[in-house]
Amino acid sequence: MAAELTVPKIELIATATKGSKPEEPGLAPLVAIGEVFRQTGLTASDLTLAEIMEAYAVQAIACATGAGVAPQIVNIGGGALARGHPIGASGAINAVRLWHGLVARGSGTGLAAIAAAGGSALPR
Repeated sequence: MAAELTVPKIELIATATKGSKPEEPGLAPLVAIGEVFRQTGLTASDLTLAEIMEAYAVQAIACATGAGVAPQIVNIGGGALARGHPIGASGAINAVRLWHGLVARGSGTGLAAIAAAGGSALPR
């Protein structure tokens, strides 16, 4: 189907689903981002854009800082607080916004991450 579409395409090169400390669900993206960097050999400096879910204002800042992602490439069209983040759609929204941003730039490497709300956690 992708070959038949006439829209620009992106390649998904890695994914990770990881938990975090139960008392820090908003920082769960850091564990998954670290795993994606490990899988691919990429670093934060290789990224063109990043969409990091923000359930609350400081979450995206904390995750970007913790992962070493430059703030000027994070949520450049506004975060979830500005555009909304309906339950069950946050990941899809981030992926589509990332796609649009990369297409607008003609190419690049992007990162989309959401938090593990709802109980995903590492054992103690």
